[in-house]
Amino acid sequence: MSINRSNSKLRFNIVASSIYQLVATIVPIITIPYITRIFIVEQIGSYNLSYSIVVFLSLISKFGIDTYGVREISKASNITDRDQIYFNLFSIQLVNSLILFLLCNLIFYIFFDNISSSLAMTQSLLILVNILDISWFFIGIEAISKIILRNIVTKILSTALIFLLVNESNQLSMYALINILGIFLGNLVMVWASLSIVNYNNISINFSLIHLKNSFKLFIPKVLNNSYNTIDKSLIEYLSTTTNVGFYSEGQKFIKILFSVIEQAFNAISPRMSYYIANNEIIEVKKIFKKSLEYCIIFSTIMTSGILGLSEYFVDFFYGDGYSGVASVLNILSIALIIVPINGLITSGLVVPLSKDKIYRNSTISMILMGMLFLLILVPQYGAFGASIAYVFSQLSMLIYLSWSLKNIINFKSIVTSVLKIIILVIINISIINLLKYNINFENSFISFIFFGCISVGINCIYFLVNGTLKFWISKLALKW
Repeated sequence: MSINRSNSKLRFNIVASSIYQLVATIVPIITIPYITRIFIVEQIGSYNLSYSIVVFLSLISKFGIDTYGVREISKASNITDRDQIYFNLFSIQLVNSLILFLLCNLIFYIFFDNISSSLAMTQSLLILVNILDISWFFIGIEAISKIILRNIVTKILSTALIFLLVNESNQLSMYALINILGIFLGNLVMVWASLSIVNYNNISINFSLIHLKNSFKLFIPKVLNNSYNTIDKSLIEYLSTTTNVGFYSEGQKFIKILFSVIEQAFNAISPRMSYYIANNEIIEVKKIFKKSLEYCIIFSTIMTSGILGLSEYFVDFFYGDGYSGVASVLNILSIALIIVPINGLITSGLVVPLSKDKIYRNSTISMILMGMLFLLILVPQYGAFGASIAYVFSQLSMLIYLSWSLKNIINFKSIVTSVLKIIILVIINISIINLLKYNINFENSFISFIFFGCISVGINCIYFLVNGTLKFWISKLALKW
């Protein structure tokens, strides 16, 4: 089966992936008000604790295959080699998952006796379910539409089942089971879809040490990054107060949700870049990187200016009284949205496809060390505000390291120009919004958020349409449809 690698398909995959992530983010939020009225705070705490443990162990069981698999599948020169890589990586995923499933239940039994056995066992099933997660294969062959469709359907189905079946406080395990069954169904559909693509008649399970070693190189940065998300909050708790942890966590959570939208777009770019690099088509690599950088500029400008201009209204109606500190955190963290998307593009679009695994690892380490240094300096005096500044500097250090390490590939001037361009556009946008806010005032924060939000987006869209960047993406996507 030949793979359609047209530019129109790539653009479609980029936009479709971003739209899917928006749906994937919004759908679970719908259940939050309902669930918080069914279960008490202690139950929600038990669920979140057990879920976080299982997710971390699932990350270990993947062993970097979700990144490594995309690269290797997309680089395969023929179907026979591709299928063999698929079987080898799947066998690693299978063995790791079975071991981690047993370890997970042992951890719950020994260290977390405060979590009910039924909830612990149910949550641990997620590790087994992820054995069938072969999304990396479909991303590698650029069949992303199959993943997007099944994920949207299963998320909507699981959400509907929660409203239908979970209505009593003693059904916490049922709630967990429904979420896991939704994931299982989606993974099962993927395996079924692979039957028409992969030749299972020539199945050859081989626990390849070479693939194990190479996937481990991509596994390290993921674990380090995941661990840092716990370390930073622990340091804030130790150096400041629990309140500051709350402000910082909520602000960071919102920023990560926004970044996850463009991160999905990079997942669509990565296999194409790997294919071009494997075939030494460097001109095409540079073309895609340049266009993707324009995509980053559009995203970062709209999101950063939107947060800086609207955070006070958003926090007021979304969180309510007592959370005003989140607005200040969001304002600082929004600056990171200028840098984080470019980091993601360089990592997924160049570092991973080029097999620069050492650069990937070292850039993550530099980010963590710089973040911890500024946390120690700023948090004691400035609390969550200081932690937000530390996060921005950590991302900036990663960008500098990546740009310097790839100086023979990346035009550093284009990166600096892109960052300055975003900053200038954000300043113009914020100046106009603040001028309007000074002359127009609504008593309702939600109305203010919608009104000024539309104006902010409108200002950016006008610029990008006149500039031609947004017009290019809209026209090309319309042509695809």
